[in-house]
Amino acid sequence: MIYTVTMNPAIDCGYFVPDKIVGGRVNRASSQSIRFGGKGINVSLALAALGAQSIATGFIAGFTGDALAAGLSGSGLSCRFVKLSSGMTRINAKVTSPASSGADPDTEINAPGPSVADGDIDELSRVLAEAVPGDVVLIAGSLAAGRSADDIKAIASRLPDGVRLALDLSGNALAESLSLRPIFIKPNLHELCGYLGIAESPDGEYRDKIIKLGAERMLSEGTENILVSLGEDGAYFASKSGGAYVTPPKSNVTHRGSAVGCGDSAVAGWLCGSGLAGRRAYQLARSFSPEDASPEYIAAKFAVTVGSSAFFCSFPPSENDLLGS
Repeated sequence: MIYTVTMNPAIDCGYFVPDKIVGGRVNRASSQSIRFGGKGINVSLALAALGAQSIATGFIAGFTGDALAAGLSGSGLSCRFVKLSSGMTRINAKVTSPASSGADPDTEINAPGPSVADGDIDELSRVLAEAVPGDVVLIAGSLAAGRSADDIKAIASRLPDGVRLALDLSGNALAESLSLRPIFIKPNLHELCGYLGIAESPDGEYRDKIIKLGAERMLSEGTENILVSLGEDGAYFASKSGGAYVTPPKSNVTHRGSAVGCGDSAVAGWLCGSGLAGRRAYQLARSFSPEDASPEYIAAKFAVTVGSSAFFCSFPPSENDLLGS
């Protein structure tokens, strides 16, 4: 079983405003959408779409948290969220206005989320203590408001023997958690550069050197498998067996899609391709690689395939959406 942990989930409200947004005035949207999100939750949704089971956990609060848990359970996910005693699960806003100035039509407002106490971390640890040897605990996304990477260390220290830890974090949380020897991490290029103390994302030959240097350094600190996501260029994967680039599958879709959930879909793809999400999901992933492909390549190739499919088709991508199938 895979447990996905989302420390700071959200209800994401989207608004499409066809006209130019004018500050200080009422602006009317022509459509709206609501989705339940957070990186760990997104991974659970992507796994479900690929026929794999998981248990979504983390923290919820208030009536908004109740709505999030009910909505996810109603969609078929197994949920074991810890209910906080105060506050409310955050509501984020995303406004899309093609007529407004600027190259990017999207404006996002993200709320901080509820406060989490040490006792709440203990309660979450008790939920994860139900995992058995062979299970995977994936901690993904931002930490709870005002918390530190010490929470990740506390949770990891209480996992039963034989339960494996995977991480999709950024910033200090990522850097400080490598010593926990996770089986998998997925930084993007920006996060990798931040880990190395490089302010700007490099180009060309220098980019290749930075990617390989960052991956090698992370491996030396204890992680087992690294997938550096590179957007439309695919990904670079590395383990102690070596590393290589994986390119995304070709797509006949001409329009640009949404990046929402693409990285989380890639994480789900990696878990499937590594055989950690069940035999059926692994057989699906195996069909996208050559017969003589290494286990590391199978996992990375399916990660890129699922992530790209989320971008060009929809999130979460189903088996029928997978590019190259």
